[in-house]
Amino acid sequence: MSTATENVRKLPGDLEFLTPLCPLCTEYTNSYPDGLQCDRCGIAWDSDGTNPERLDPDAEQCPSLYRPHHRCSHPGHTDEPEYRCWGDVGHDSKHYNPDSLYEWTTSGQTGEASS
Repeated sequence: MSTATENVRKLPGDLEFLTPLCPLCTEYTNSYPDGLQCDRCGIAWDSDGTNPERLDPDAEQCPSLYRPHHRCSHPGHTDEPEYRCWGDVGHDSKHYNPDSLYEWTTSGQTGEASS
């Protein structure tokens, strides 16, 4: 004899809607009533993803620099790009710059930028 619950399939849980990725650190942003925010980078956007602002506009920028070592075959070409970390002083993650494909640690930095 079968019961009424033997043929009932369990339904999945609710869907999780993901927020956009932060263009600086590529982590998911957090949603707040007045917009989106990356807590790691200290940047906030309007709810439509426009008008970025620093959460603490007076925070001092991290002084770490990264200069990838490229081997260029062009004679006299010595210009190497230099990337300054976009984080605030004392951030607790790797250094990053959205114009660079690289993240670097303090041990890999090439120097400190002048303020």
